[in-house]
Amino acid sequence: MKNTTLLKIELLMSERGWSLYKLAKESDVPYSSLRNLFHRNTEPTITTLRKICKGLNITLAEFFVNEANLSENNLSKNQELILKFNSLKPAELQSLGIPYALFQFLSDAKNTSRNEPESVFGGSF
Repeated sequence: MKNTTLLKIELLMSERGWSLYKLAKESDVPYSSLRNLFHRNTEPTITTLRKICKGLNITLAEFFVNEANLSENNLSKNQELILKFNSLKPAELQSLGIPYALFQFLSDAKNTSRNEPESVFGGSF
């Protein structure tokens, strides 16, 4: 399971309809760095988190206000959907007709390796 910081970042991205690529552009954090954070399920440094918050147009304090409330037993409907969606296997995603770019982004986030070429959206949508 992803750490709560990454879950919170995913939730904030989802609320804005942002991809990881869009977050990278807005926060001035290299896409590869963000992708590695999610791929390795690691906590971002405070410097990186500050940049992410700036890109999301929120303060660090706003980011952490509800951080303590993120738990598997106390998830909002959006967070539950994100967790369920992330738990789907590649074959299940394909059977749902998930667009290729989204499928690739989700596969990268779920630590799966793919030998297919990058999408026209730079690896995400």
